[in-house]
Parts: sequence; C-alpha cells; structure tokens
Amino acid sequence: MIPSHREMYIPLLEAGKNEELNYSKAMSLITEKFNLSEEDLDAELKSGGSLLKNRIAWSVTYLSKGGLMIRTGSGKFKTSDEGAKAINDNIEVNDEFLKKSEKFREFISPKNSASTSEVQTSSADAGTPEEIID
Repeated sequence: MIPSHREMYIPLLEAGKNEELNYSKAMSLITEKFNLSEEDLDAELKSGGSLLKNRIAWSVTYLSKGGLMIRTGSGKFKTSDEGAKAINDNIEVNDEFLKKSEKFREFISPKNSASTSEVQTSSADAGTPEEIID
C-alpha cells in the first residue's frame, strides 16, 4: 500500500540530509522503505500519472512550504538546515509542526478558488489535493 504524503515526511527528510534528491531517487527510496509492490508502483491517479510520484511531490511541497526542505533545481530538493535540526532532535514532523511556518499557513489557507480551499491538513487519511479533486 502506498504511504500517504504525510508518511513520507521523515524518510524524505532523512535521505535529503545527506544528498540532493530527485523524484527518481525519492521513488526508489520510498519503494524500498515501504516495501512497495509492482501493483503499488503501477497505481495511477484517476486523472493519469503516477500515484506514488504525486504523493512524493505533495510531500516535498508541504515540507518546502514548512521550511524543512529546499528546492535546489527543477525536480531536485534537499533537506534544509531547519529540517535537519528537526530530524536530529527527533521532532515529530507532521502538519501541526509545519503550521508553525507562516509560509505553510499561507499555503494551506483558503483562497478564492474552490479547489484551493480543499487543501486540508485536518485528516491524516485525506489524500493529496489532487486525489481529493479526482
């Protein structure tokens, strides 16, 4: 079963402390960490595209908006100093922790668009915004 984007926070932060990641590396890391099956890897969104890659992308987005990850280039990212500190201090990185960042709070706050207002952090079972729309 593919983990939620929230369940990917810690593995991505840990891996990104030591090296710059890209989506291919992140997909391999998450596949190994969560023992994903071929069926999991083949899962797609209703609108098309890899479900795993989508969840990784949203995890990176949330972590970046929370200041724990830095985008270093197109499709590349690494753990920020603040993210490394959170990992080293064994802080539980979740949406409540991310909400301490003003940039993250602005990101999740409802806007004029109906689809944007569906970005939520209240339920751990909620999918990515794209999955909610699908």
